[in-house]
Amino acid sequence: KPADLSVRRPTPPTTVGPGQLLLLLWRRDLCQPPGGDVPRRPGLCDRAGMHGRLQRTSSEIDVVPRGDTVSAATAATAAYARMLTWQAQRIQGAPVSRLIGQRGFYGLTFKINRHVLDPRPDSELLVETVLAARAASQSPQRVLDLGTGSGCLIISLLAEAGPWSGVGLDASRQALAMARANAHRLGVRDRLHLRHSHWFDAVTKSDGLFDVIISNPPYIRRGDIAALDIEVRAHDPLMALDGGEDGLRDYRLITQAAAAYLKAGGGLYFEIGHDQADAVGTMMQKAGFVGLQVRQDLAGRDRLVSGQKKV
Repeated sequence: KPADLSVRRPTPPTTVGPGQLLLLLWRRDLCQPPGGDVPRRPGLCDRAGMHGRLQRTSSEIDVVPRGDTVSAATAATAAYARMLTWQAQRIQGAPVSRLIGQRGFYGLTFKINRHVLDPRPDSELLVETVLAARAASQSPQRVLDLGTGSGCLIISLLAEAGPWSGVGLDASRQALAMARANAHRLGVRDRLHLRHSHWFDAVTKSDGLFDVIISNPPYIRRGDIAALDIEVRAHDPLMALDGGEDGLRDYRLITQAAAAYLKAGGGLYFEIGHDQADAVGTMMQKAGFVGLQVRQDLAGRDRLVSGQKKV
């Protein structure tokens, strides 16, 4: 008897992996910016680009709760429901990282939630700069991270530099909980102290002086927040964006106090907005910092200002 060549409904897969859900994000409707019929953003939806960003993290995304034994049909239904939820959220402007609850940064995977800034590739420049600048040091470095958020900056430094240690401060207890979870997952919790603090308030005498202070403070001008991309203004916490009327409020507070917490020759490293290098550099110079440097991101925009405490 001839084989039945009619089209048959496929049977549900015996397992549904999170990677299969991520593949659905290559669809055009998920990868278009919110607002309708406009060209897709370059690099967002090409298979190679998406795969490069997601392949390291897809295995950690749960479609069904870990440890649950479910039928193929149940797993397929859960996967499809999750896909529909992600689709609706993506169309409304949610970044992929927010949908899957994590972001790759400096070769590591950081869990994120609505209480922390979504780590971005531009911020990796700060990690690279600190590692290069302190590479010649003969002793383990002590790092203070002001506004640690997910912990991506200081955790990346400690993970890369071996014996380094540090303190991470944040005004959000929910952000600190996320940073603490990331530190545990990435194996640096024993070298990182995390505290609730408004900038330097929780630094104690027992901490001693630091070799490095890093910060990516809020630097968006308050009047500019409404014009930010929806992926930023609707999904990053406002307290991590709002830098006051001129975007420089927190640079002033940190720069005025930083030298008192640094060893002689210690470095202060700021991520900045693209048009803030002159203003932040002038503040640092007035506060007595020397050897000021400005570095640009991959797009050629000013992204980092650093300087050292006088020896």
